[in-house]
Amino acid sequence: MITADSAQSSRPAIPTARQWELAHGRDAVEWMRASGTAQRMLTDICSAVETTVDWLVHDDSQRARWVIRQYPRVLTSCDVLQFNDPAQALAYLILHLPDRYCRMFQVLERLLLNARLPLGRRRGFAAADSFAAIDIGAGPGPGIFAIRNFYAALARYAAMRDPQWPIATLGYATIVERSRAMPYIADRFAQALAAMEHGHEVPGRPAGPISPSPVAAELDRSARPYGADHDDFAALDVREEHNRARREREVSLNYQEDVTPSEAHWYAYNEPAGMPSSYALAVMMNFLTTTGAIPKFTDAIERLMRRSLVPGGTILVLGGVGAQYRDIYPELDRRARAARLRVLHDFEDPLRAGQQEEALAASAR
Repeated sequence: MITADSAQSSRPAIPTARQWELAHGRDAVEWMRASGTAQRMLTDICSAVETTVDWLVHDDSQRARWVIRQYPRVLTSCDVLQFNDPAQALAYLILHLPDRYCRMFQVLERLLLNARLPLGRRRGFAAADSFAAIDIGAGPGPGIFAIRNFYAALARYAAMRDPQWPIATLGYATIVERSRAMPYIADRFAQALAAMEHGHEVPGRPAGPISPSPVAAELDRSARPYGADHDDFAALDVREEHNRARREREVSLNYQEDVTPSEAHWYAYNEPAGMPSSYALAVMMNFLTTTGAIPKFTDAIERLMRRSLVPGGTILVLGGVGAQYRDIYPELDRRARAARLRVLHDFEDPLRAGQQEEALAASAR
């Protein structure tokens, strides 16, 4: 006779996320490059930028000049621009989105190679089985699109090489962006990217048949951000918004005659709420650009660090190496330690976007 305990112990142990990353991380990164998957995803990103420009500018030379005139200010004065002008937002998309997408992709690769990437196992097709990420001060969202693509590729690799560990794709994609024009530009970019991923013929792509992305199925299971979800990081309280959504759901159910109060409470707090209560990845990319920004967002940073991350969740802060950034990173590290978060080392060296072959190839198009 076999007891329940002995039967369970005879099954092969399922590795933890860290064990999986140590065993598969380097092979997964090499597969993304060697298979052309990383190249195709980057090509789709660049083509979606081109298509967004074509949709908004067309053959109108006046509109084109209107956008080009914004380049100097977008390159030198992002901190003071409001980006309520669509021309400024489109110039930002052209100048920064592919570059910052590449930087975020490199950071995710490095996290995986160091077995520090937040990882979850997919149990089904619902968003509840996936993980959530938030891009703060996102502009058109380069960080969130890199996260979406990276996890889709990683899920594809796992399906081929280690089916017992199905990787969760991006289930919730939250964008925080204060400007009025950026969400509009990001929405048009997301629509163009969806067409690229499905192989649809659109401006910015050569005429003729185009195959869907090799990870199209995984991308379809992933959240695709459209526009912005929040406009004020200082006021953002993810946990409270999640709880409010559940309370409102309970009140709504109580108005239904065939639902008892106890049933309304159960459904409200056990069914998916449609929004996350915490995040596996939180990204601030070129958002905190001066030390003066930290006091302005003190409460929001505290909420993010202390009660907006899942166990093992990670905050990624990316910025420049200029003088205005030098005091920001140590101060954030100090606050993270005070919140009992672990500061990851070996991430201090500057990243150069375009140093990988696929990025260089895309920039030469």
